[in-house]
Amino acid sequence: MRWGERVILGGLVLVLISTTVVMVGRQLDLKKEQDTFGMLREKVEEQKNRSDFSAPLVVEGTAGAVEEDRIDERAMLEEYQELYKENTDFVGWITIEGTNIDYPVMQNLADREYYLHRDFYKRDSYAGVPFVGTGDMNLEEGPLFLYGHNMKNGTMFADLLNYQSRDYWEKHSEVLLDTLWDHRQYKIFAVLRVTEREWSENTGLFYFDVIGRCKESDLRIRELKERAIFETSILPNDEASLLYLVTCSYQKKGERMVVVCCKNS
Repeated sequence: MRWGERVILGGLVLVLISTTVVMVGRQLDLKKEQDTFGMLREKVEEQKNRSDFSAPLVVEGTAGAVEEDRIDERAMLEEYQELYKENTDFVGWITIEGTNIDYPVMQNLADREYYLHRDFYKRDSYAGVPFVGTGDMNLEEGPLFLYGHNMKNGTMFADLLNYQSRDYWEKHSEVLLDTLWDHRQYKIFAVLRVTEREWSENTGLFYFDVIGRCKESDLRIRELKERAIFETSILPNDEASLLYLVTCSYQKKGERMVVVCCKNS
């Protein structure tokens, strides 16, 4: 083997080793992050099973309120009091039974994407934590957009891509979303694949949500139904509170998977 060929081969070996080290490190980090979520789940379950609660935690002026003059005093659900004390950006929990989606939900109105690459404890994190990108979890009504990464190991919001199958939707059509104050149930009624332009262009389906001025509900629901991948036979009324779960699809550049849910009355 010539000297030049040895140099090239050596370089390729170094690149392979470096890539392997990075990949192994990334997988270890992802496992640690999922272990952290596991510990948070355990804390919630421990709180649910306790029978010796003291007086309920009452929050005066909820964190991240969008209306400065709104005074909000409510007794917080017992199972979430400890997590809220650890991080006041914590605003609830999302679960879809039978899937990997079972995570805390974060909200930082000063920096909407703060938890895109930060964990529950505000440390650097590749997977981040599901977060409220539009809306306010502290309000009782109104649309909510929750964002989460589509991780290759099947964690975070990766399972949203399975909703391209009607059969999968039939088996996992219920979404449980707890706020700090109540338990909410939603029904998935539309699944869409859309591009980033739906948020960035003024003709986009979600543009008015970004700027804080939504389209009329009846028009919105009609368009969501028309653009859905399949028909669900569920038609929310024009005053329904909608929940949007959003992740990257990676099927096309800049494409997003959006699973749309309506709150059960």
